[in-house]
Amino acid sequence: MTKPVTIAVVAYNDGAVLEACIESLRSVSDAPIVIVDNASDDDTLGIGRHLAAALPAISVVSAERNGGYAYGANLARTHIDTPYLAVMNADCVATGDWLSPCIAALDADPGIGGCSPTVGLAGAAQLNAEGLSIHKTGFGFNRHLGHPLTSAARTPSETPGIQGTAFVVRTEALDRIGGWYEGGFLYHEDVELSWALRSVGSTTWHVPTAPILHDYTLIMSAEKFFLLERNRIEMLSTYLHPATLVLLGPALLMSEAAVWAYALLARGGLPGAKARSYGSFRERREQRRERRAQVRAFRSVPDRELLASMEWRYPGRQLRTLRRGRPMQGRRGDRPMPTD
Repeated sequence: MTKPVTIAVVAYNDGAVLEACIESLRSVSDAPIVIVDNASDDDTLGIGRHLAAALPAISVVSAERNGGYAYGANLARTHIDTPYLAVMNADCVATGDWLSPCIAALDADPGIGGCSPTVGLAGAAQLNAEGLSIHKTGFGFNRHLGHPLTSAARTPSETPGIQGTAFVVRTEALDRIGGWYEGGFLYHEDVELSWALRSVGSTTWHVPTAPILHDYTLIMSAEKFFLLERNRIEMLSTYLHPATLVLLGPALLMSEAAVWAYALLARGGLPGAKARSYGSFRERREQRRERRAQVRAFRSVPDRELLASMEWRYPGRQLRTLRRGRPMQGRRGDRPMPTD
């Protein structure tokens, strides 16, 4: 299968899984692959170069620093000229052709800015995500996480957002929003990308495909919690007019109270991480001002329309799992991640 798409595999310390990921992609597609090594300190770069030498249409980009997932995807964008860019985590394997259905959906509707394939949990007959559910107060959740894989959707549907594990985006849409915003570094960046795409009038969809299996853990570390919360409140303050924030005030206050209650019950450094998110929010005023100006420059959709595509409902299954504090699946777990 040859399609107008390039696959970007963004890797950081993924030497243990990179080869399986790339070989699975080559088994279902002949699309070119760009491996972006985000300054790993293991053997990821060497494995990537070995794969590039042995397999056709594979190239490797070595980043000077670990700038995060969006940074790696943007770096790949500078090395491609295809109308579509597929982005995928390195800790995934493809079980079949997931690109053709996504590209067919994008070809059929120019209004779709990006779409997510079906993603399952490695080692479990369960879904990881069918796109994103996004709450009006900025929380992002994996749609249908933990549902049986046999319940996966059979028809495409519009979703509030695209899920970052794997997705396909129009490069024209990505260029229109100035690339994928890198300021969040890690976590919540797929929510921000979805808001950016919807801010220019594009829609986001889930397209049923052969599942991509993701080695994923639903668990909350202090660093993850810090980044999720800082990036969420930064996104809200960047995209929404002050008057809209006032109207959302009761819901935002209830959300803050719920987040604090969860942090205090879970402990594990989460209360301190939540407090630190406020401090980082204040320190990044200038960066936030610059981002707000960027958003205003490309945005064509008002707050009311943007929020209308979001949801009020919280996914109970994910919240119950997080409350118990036990991992659902995966290898990464509570692995510390750099935050700058």
